[in-house]
Amino acid sequence: MKLKLKCGACGMRTERGEEDYFLGGMMLNIVLAEGILVVAAGILVAATWPDVPWNLMLGVGLVLMTIAPFAFYPLSLCLWMVCDLAVRPLTAHELEWHRNSAEGQFRNQRDR
Repeated sequence: MKLKLKCGACGMRTERGEEDYFLGGMMLNIVLAEGILVVAAGILVAATWPDVPWNLMLGVGLVLMTIAPFAFYPLSLCLWMVCDLAVRPLTAHELEWHRNSAEGQFRNQRDR
């Protein structure tokens, strides 16, 4: 699954005009992946207490930490964009810039 460059309905670019826009999405991805590991480990420990299969837990943890960041990356980018739009709503001027800009083009200055 690949994130599209622009929204098909409104024309908003997924980069929001900042070169490092998705650093927050990457951070959210790490939090989601580690959160899945913690929940899975907690469920496994609670379900098997007092004879916890530590080797199984290690194996499952390694597999989850390898797969989860790739699986959740598109979701985390979309969630980050939703959070950013909730905090910093899209203006008409910015939307016009999104519709007219080319891929890889970033604004030189912020609109605020």
